[in-house]
Amino acid sequence: MHALQVQQEAQNSEMANDARLTKSEVGTFYVYLMFLVCYLPNTCFYYAISNSEWSTNVKFFASHAATLVFLNSSLNSLIYCLKMRQIRHTVMDRLWKIVPSHDHNLCKKIECLIFL
Repeated sequence: MHALQVQQEAQNSEMANDARLTKSEVGTFYVYLMFLVCYLPNTCFYYAISNSEWSTNVKFFASHAATLVFLNSSLNSLIYCLKMRQIRHTVMDRLWKIVPSHDHNLCKKIECLIFL
């Protein structure tokens, strides 16, 4: 009987660990996807500039590609904020302190839409 209880506890622990790993994998995938989306235009720019001259279109594309590269770090922070419960609750608590008290119903609605 004791051996069955130990085995059941081990299985429950393993299932919880698997769920935690899956959540971590999804978060890592989102960060990786944002990395690709933000750095791919910059890579294309370097390829385009090696094959052509600095035209007006290339300069325009270069500035936007560089902006995406810098934006990547901000987007990663946002992803972590959305994925990690402790950080998410801390951010929402801070936002509630900023928003006037009569707008708390609006904050609850926004929180439900974003974090569900």
